[in-house]
Amino acid sequence: MVPTEIDVPAGAYAVTVHLLDWEAEPGAMDDQGNATTSALPDFVVLIEPTTEDSFRTELETFDDID
Repeated sequence: MVPTEIDVPAGAYAVTVHLLDWEAEPGAMDDQGNATTSALPDFVVLIEPTTEDSFRTELETFDDID
């Protein structure tokens, strides 16, 4: 995966990350179990300007689902 850098104007932004289960997508894996070139990414990031005054200050983590 290649990191992507996005320039945004100065200001306050709300960032939302959506995790995707690309392994559940039909055609996402080839016969060897590798991702195909048409597979969805692992996540989508939305960046939106905001006027909110309060933000979350603690890290929210997820339990392992193995």
